[in-house]
Formats: sequence, structure tokens, C-alpha cells
Amino acid sequence: MALRRIIAPLVEEMKDEINMTGSRIRLFIVVALLIPISLAQPAQGADPAPRVLQELNILPESASIEESGTQPYVAIGTYSNGVRRDVTSEAKWSSSNRKLSATTADGTAAGIKSGKVTITAAIGTLKATGKLTIEPRLMSIIVPPPETILVPGEGYAFIALGRYSDGTVRRLTDRTGWSVDDKRVATIDATGIAMAIRKGTVTIVAAVRDLRATTQLRISDAVKQAEALLPISVTPRAAIAPSAATITATLNTVHTAASVSVAPVIQSIAIQPQAAILTVGQTQQVTATATMSD
Repeated sequence: MALRRIIAPLVEEMKDEINMTGSRIRLFIVVALLIPISLAQPAQGADPAPRVLQELNILPESASIEESGTQPYVAIGTYSNGVRRDVTSEAKWSSSNRKLSATTADGTAAGIKSGKVTITAAIGTLKATGKLTIEPRLMSIIVPPPETILVPGEGYAFIALGRYSDGTVRRLTDRTGWSVDDKRVATIDATGIAMAIRKGTVTIVAAVRDLRATTQLRISDAVKQAEALLPISVTPRAAIAPSAATITATLNTVHTAASVSVAPVIQSIAIQPQAAILTVGQTQQVTATATMSD
């Protein structure tokens, strides 16, 4: 800018000599020198120093997916001039355990097997990490029992169970969408509670994503009558001392039974010695003795 102020008056002076011999040549030389000098000056407010990447961050810092699922990550770089920008495509991505998760060049992590891994983005010597949890994949759902019998006006809370790729079974009731094929016979709400309206049979449907399970709900007036005919016998009649008891339910000629064990209970506990005097560094053995009901 200073050179421009020096050269500009010379250009104006030479305009008055434009018809003199050689003045056109002088004007051309001065302007030719001015242009590259002007272009070489940095723009006002610009940082003359080159930008240097000083910090690297990864988003999200933690995530959770199922096996076969994917999770995109983004790398954000902070430069010496305070500028922050997306450097995902410039970063080198890796997983701490390739058996559990793999990464791609665009920062996407794929779940292979359930477990926990660390996803790393690196540019030069700078690194940033994020946590990734791979959950077992939901394989199927079930709704027990296969059939439920109610009378009009009664309700029943259904539950949904999920079988996962790691062999576990988990309760999914709060994640399940519930429906019934005939709302004139029975209804079911979002929590899985069904209400019987009138005599008939309906199908209860439980859905989690693209997985579905069904169970039958039968509404019959005969249920209450059957309950009234269901005597229960207990053998032995009483179990005061520790023993085993069998509870038997009988309906006409059909019997079913369950065993119940009665275990002794603690009635009192005595500690010996009841009092002791110790000096610093000494120890004392204390014994607790329980008196059982048997």
C-alpha cells in the first residue's frame, strides 16, 4: 500500500506528458510494476501466518448401536487462527477391536459383534477418540402364554420378551407396539394391558420394528364358573417345623401340584465375648452364634 501511494503521483504526472516522446513507455513500465506489488499485499484483517491444526475432536463422544448397525462419526479440527471446520475426510479412522467393529474412510463405524470399542480419528500427531457400544441384535420376540382366558370386564397385562443374538432373553414390553384384530371383543393399550369386552376370541399382536409375535385372547363366561369349582388341598396341613409341603389343585379329575420347602429361621444371635479391652495394635476374635427355629 505504501508503494502504491508513492507511484500513484508519478502516474498522474506522466498523464500530462502523454504526447512527449517515450512517455507512453514509461507509463506502461510503472503500471506494470504497480500491479504485482499491489496483488502481493495481504488483504486487510487477514492472518499472514499459515493455519496450523492445533486440536482435534470427534462427535459423538459416545454412541450405541446393535450388531450389523452403523454409526457415523465427525472429526472437527481447530486451527491456530481460531477457525473450526469439518476434517472428517482428512482423518484416518480406526477401531480398537476390529472383531467387534470396523471403520470406513468417511468415519462410519459398523457393528460386528456385541462389546465396547474405541473409535479413533487421527491427523498427523493429533488424535481424538469416541466410545462405541455394540449391543446384541434382537432376533425374535414372544408373547406368553399362547392363550389367555378372561371374562367380560376383566383385564390382563401382556408382556413381550426378546431373544437376542448373544442368547439372552430380555423384557421388551415398553418398546413394543400392541394391537388387537377385533376391538369389539377386546382392546389393548400402549402398555400391553388388554380389556375383555364381550364373548369371543381375538389375536393380540406385539411388534418391535419388523419383528412380530401373536397370542390368543379368549373371552368366555364359563371362566368364573370353573374358578368356583377349583378346590385346593395342601399336604401337610401345616408346616411349623422345617419340612416340605405339596400344594395340590384339583378340577374334576384333573390334578396339578407344586412343592414348597419350609426352612428354619434365625431366632436369636449371641456374640462372644460380650465385652473386651484392647490396647493399640491388639486384636480380638469375636464369635457370632445363631439359634435356629429347629
